[in-house]
Amino acid sequence: MALPKGSWEGSVVTDVDLQYLRRTRRLPSAEALVTRAPGPERVPAPQEGERVVFFSHFERGLGLPASLFFRAWLDFFGL
Repeated sequence: MALPKGSWEGSVVTDVDLQYLRRTRRLPSAEALVTRAPGPERVPAPQEGERVVFFSHFERGLGLPASLFFRAWLDFFGL
């Protein structure tokens, strides 16, 4: 049965992809940030304390359009 257009088809991210993001400094070291590939999950099912993010966000630098004030505020708090 075909899925409706725009349906979530699951993730294809693997541990190799996560290693690539670390190697290219798009993710912190494994000691600083625990990550896991989604495995066979068809729908994101984050465990306690986990957040769902998309590979493409990190691949492209997780660039967010932020005002100068907001960037200064983040810098002030060391974030």
